[in-house]
Amino acid sequence: MKSIPEDLIDIAQVVKSYGTSGMVVIKIFALVPLNLKEPVFIFFDELPVPFFIESIDKKGSSGALVKLETIDDIDRADELAGKRLYIEYQEEEGEAPYFKDGYENLSSSPSWDVLTGFIVKNQENIIIGNVSAFLDIPNNPCLEIELSDRLKHSQNGETALIPLHEDLILDLDAEKKIIQMQIPDGLLK
Repeated sequence: MKSIPEDLIDIAQVVKSYGTSGMVVIKIFALVPLNLKEPVFIFFDELPVPFFIESIDKKGSSGALVKLETIDDIDRADELAGKRLYIEYQEEEGEAPYFKDGYENLSSSPSWDVLTGFIVKNQENIIIGNVSAFLDIPNNPCLEIELSDRLKHSQNGETALIPLHEDLILDLDAEKKIIQMQIPDGLLK
């Protein structure tokens, strides 16, 4: 069983090859930049091998069509089926790379556990509470929020589930550990 280095974050999994020119279909787990400059890593014989993305075309809410440099035919693309894609985690000015502008396609991922402890504010900049857990519910990832005692009708220790979707995230400050979200009406009583 391979040990994944702590500085690598899994962002996607290759589903299958596509066409005859080496393209692959991927299922995206995390926020992925459409103009990724750094290499993605794929493990072969328990070693991370770097690949640069030549092109990426978003397909649906959690998929993409990807062309990796050096993968130029269907046979090489077929070898990637089922493999995970990783990127390096590098802190720059207090931010994780998957929180930067230009990243898209939020889906479920164990890496979203990093939001645990973040302060959650609503669209009116009012503190709702703190993220107590990330719940990897298939097709509906959610944040469990321990509600602030200052909210109306909130009792100590009460929690609420808020869907974790890119359209609901208004702002995310990794350095200050604050996430501002559009909270749908009726979600919090």
